Amino acid sequence: MLSFLRGFRDESGQTAVTAELGLIVVIGFVALAVDVGHLYNVRRNLQVAADAAAIAAALEIKACAGVANCSAMQTAAQAALTENGLPDSTLAVNCAAPAGTGLVVTVNDPRCALGASDPNNGKGGFVEVTLSEPTPTYFARLVGFANMTISTRAEATRSAAASCVYALDRTASNAISVDLLATVSSSCGMVDESSSQWAFGCNLLAAVQGTQISVVGGAESLLCGINPSPTTGAKMPSPADPLAYLPKPTVPVCGTSTSSPYYGSSVPLVIAGNAVLHPTFAY
Repeated sequence: MLSFLRGFRDESGQTAVTAELGLIVVIGFVALAVDVGHLYNVRRNLQVAADAAAIAAALEIKACAGVANCSAMQTAAQAALTENGLPDSTLAVNCAAPAGTGLVVTVNDPRCALGASDPNNGKGGFVEVTLSEPTPTYFARLVGFANMTISTRAEATRSAAASCVYALDRTASNAISVDLLATVSSSCGMVDESSSQWAFGCNLLAAVQGTQISVVGGAESLLCGINPSPTTGAKMPSPADPLAYLPKPTVPVCGTSTSSPYYGSSVPLVIAGNAVLHPTFAY
């Protein structure tokens, strides 16, 4: 067998090396497949991380209050990478040349990586995140390619939320309760996540209005106007707490507020006229 692999002589005396050449070709293809598969896997993981970072950054658009590429947006993007197992990243912004040699995350607001060819060119409210990372090869280094830089890109925007009022208690009765001539008017939807049979209550000449009212459990109403009618047995939202990614604000100690802005009371709030919740309390 060994002598065969080295070659054999035909009748004309020429040496045939077909077997050796074939073996070299096979090894070359195997090496190529290993490197290509490895690089493809790295790129797929980076794309997932870029998607997560772009979504996290876009969720901060409202918090940035019109400031392009604010620090909250950058922090959110890097935090998303950490959650995806990529804690060591160098931050760049607005298509600046990356200063790091490892994983570089670039947060672009406004978008700039693709210029006019961007599919969302001309649209506002989008955040772009690009990731680049030099990745070592296994066999390509034998021909001078020790590393290959893998790059990915993602865009995200924050659409207007369908709901903005959430009751997060999973089991409480009257997790949302409006009674005694009170009127609650919301310019967006309300979500009651309690699975209690009496999760949502509205009674005694009160009124509730919103764009939609979803209740995981049940709702009760006695002499109350609700518009639109609550959708009961709704599916639990995912994520259950849509604001969980944000740090908790400082909330004043519940006192005995009797006027607006209201920041909590140990007794029911009774105010003639409109009442505004304290911003941090309503957060």
